[in-house]
Amino acid sequence: MKKISSRMLILLWTFAFTAPTEKELLQSILEQLKLIRQELSMLRESLKGPTAGTEILSSLQEEIRSLRSEMELLKKQIERAPSQAQEPAPSPTVPPSPPSEVEVSIEGSLFLGSENAPVVVVEFTDYECPYCARHFRETLPRIRADYVETGKVKYILKDFPLSFHMQAKPAAIAARCAGAQEKYWEMHDRLFAQQRNLGTQLFQQLAQELGLNLQTFSQCLNSGTFDAQIDADIASARQIGVAGTPSFVIGKPTAAGTASGTLVRGAVPFERFQRIIESFLHPSTRGQTRTTPVQEQKPAPLPPEPQTPRAATVRASIDDDPILGNPDAPVTIIEFSDYQCPVCARFWREVLPRLKKEYLFPGKARLIYRDFPIAFHPNAQISAESAHCAGEQGKYWEMHDMIFQNQKDLSAENLKQFAQQMSLNPYLFNACLESGKYREEVLKDLEDAKKIGVRGTPSFVVGRTQKGKEVEGTLYTGLGSVDTFFARIDSILSEE
Repeated sequence: MKKISSRMLILLWTFAFTAPTEKELLQSILEQLKLIRQELSMLRESLKGPTAGTEILSSLQEEIRSLRSEMELLKKQIERAPSQAQEPAPSPTVPPSPPSEVEVSIEGSLFLGSENAPVVVVEFTDYECPYCARHFRETLPRIRADYVETGKVKYILKDFPLSFHMQAKPAAIAARCAGAQEKYWEMHDRLFAQQRNLGTQLFQQLAQELGLNLQTFSQCLNSGTFDAQIDADIASARQIGVAGTPSFVIGKPTAAGTASGTLVRGAVPFERFQRIIESFLHPSTRGQTRTTPVQEQKPAPLPPEPQTPRAATVRASIDDDPILGNPDAPVTIIEFSDYQCPVCARFWREVLPRLKKEYLFPGKARLIYRDFPIAFHPNAQISAESAHCAGEQGKYWEMHDMIFQNQKDLSAENLKQFAQQMSLNPYLFNACLESGKYREEVLKDLEDAKKIGVRGTPSFVVGRTQKGKEVEGTLYTGLGSVDTFFARIDSILSEE
């Protein structure tokens, strides 16, 4: 971190002699570095704990790669900065922190959820920002599930494309052009899912996948139709002190068409959102639950240790989905999974082999796989359908394994190549996949899961095998529950 600090001193001195727009860029740099320091601090703490290992190291390496990329872009921007013949400033200073309580206009903004929800979350985002992508992947799904879909939060998005992200504003325009054809959020999700490939070619490809009128979409991209709206978003952000992305305002809607609340900066954990949202939902507890604003100069406190996942007794349908193991085994495990979910892939890679060895192949338990494709994973649905198409030729589980093994390369064409590698009849497989034959089957799994309270992947129901199509068992969510549900299997077997 000392090297970064030294570099920043040089940047501070350089920008003391440049135009105001370059100073605004410096402010953005400082915000990004502040977030990086906080995240590295959290990673160091994680390395000390029991979860240290390849996953943490991989995460750290990804952060370093993103930081290097950002710094290279910034260096090029600095080289292009015009010199100013001014008297030297006495000493460059870090811009002051903005106030924690702010008010921002939300009239006419794009939103998710109920228009009349009691709490508003306003996100200022940049489609090329790696921390915005992290928020999209890790935190937004939980906000949607716990607060947006339950009618408690109206989630509003405003654009704040940073000047050194060349594709950020074009991507924001592409999303709004898709919105003109009622596909804003679908385009939003796909842009973040393919952040490293942003550009006109990707925009056109995604528009085609979404079934947009391509001529209308292309004309919109170059028309400047949404320039004024994006500029207004940027101006409203700067008025309340936003300098980097992602930033959020969490508060209450007002009769004047604004949101009044707390300014939060950075890809902070879900728990931080949860505490602030709950404080606005239950005003009597605000003084007890409010935390130190993220934008203060002192390092943000580490998030609390995750709670043990809740376990609930549910009655779940097994439908007619694929079974791995002895169909008459005394214990049933129902897995709800998403082929693009990285935690699901980790379960497949690290836990399923143990499950096979100790319970499935010895005939003690059976595993039933049910699909739960998450909306912002663009290839999860078609991957699930492809596994069922392979199942028609007796190779469901082989395709299941092939998909998880190649999780980063999923597309319709690649799925067809997987089928060829598995020696499936290509005509039958391709016809099945292109017909959408199993679309409703996959969506039925999704709806059945939601009925019993499944909100994320992977989730599991573990119970005693019963006659018929249902199993009464315990619902577990996430990999944190693995040891617990292994213990539950043993408990059921001991009762035999």
